Amino acid sequence: MSDGGVFRASHLYRALEERTLRLPEAAVPEYGSTRLPFVIVGDEAFPLKNYLMRPYSGNMLPDDQEVSAPDASYLVFSPK
Repeated sequence: MSDGGVFRASHLYRALEERTLRLPEAAVPEYGSTRLPFVIVGDEAFPLKNYLMRPYSGNMLPDDQEVSAPDASYLVFSPK
């Protein structure tokens, strides 16, 4: 079974889908002004959902705009 299939068969997935998991409310990051939701970050094996995102791969960028930093594909925000 794939990683995505294991996730879809899990209690965590069911709780997220049924909105029974008590996640924090969206919050404004310390260095920002827009409320952002808390999300889980996964790879291509996982479906895109309101609560599950994938890092930006950058594979559609032209060569002159390539992102080369090893951790530049995603940011982690912590609320104030």
